[in-house]
Amino acid sequence: MNPPNPPQPVPEVATVRPWGRFHWTVLGTALLGPPVLTALAAMLDRNGSAAPALMFLGGIAGGLVIGVMLGCRFGKSTPAKVLLSLLLVGVSAVAVVSLSGFGCAVGGYQLNFH
Repeated sequence: MNPPNPPQPVPEVATVRPWGRFHWTVLGTALLGPPVLTALAAMLDRNGSAAPALMFLGGIAGGLVIGVMLGCRFGKSTPAKVLLSLLLVGVSAVAVVSLSGFGCAVGGYQLNFH
């Protein structure tokens, strides 16, 4: 006589949260990428318009990434995450644009109002 088959355990399905892990490399790249690119653009073309464009566009993009990452990291509920992200996007965009302005100055950009 064969013993009855014991019930097989049901495998657990892993739920993947899109912001489950905090990616420090993405944060560091978003923070330091625009200033480095701005400094390189200023070194290559001292009177061109690429460095200021990279300063503002890259700074805003980097601030957006940093603000959303930190807001999702520290917010507990969905409304808190949204409000914290909006607040931190503004603060981090100002910080990254300021760092990019410093990168522009280090690169030797010649500001010309003519």
